[in-house]
Amino acid sequence: MYNEMINSRVTVMVSSRGENVLEYVGVLIKENDESIVLANVDISYLILSIQKGLFGNGLNVYKQGVDKVVINKRYIISCNN
Repeated sequence: MYNEMINSRVTVMVSSRGENVLEYVGVLIKENDESIVLANVDISYLILSIQKGLFGNGLNVYKQGVDKVVINKRYIISCNN
């Protein structure tokens, strides 16, 4: 499903078990049946664009420059490049 995006920079929206939706931006390096692997990842809380305008873009940053992240496909809302 994600094979055509391998070695591309992608944006992945993930819904966790909690209330937050996280946005992962990184290079898709691997896919298997249950997960995808991203490298050089920036992770942000997904907030509404009106909130970005009021509070600035830095408010929603969670982690930057994470070497590698494995994401369970069950929690992926969308993935695009």
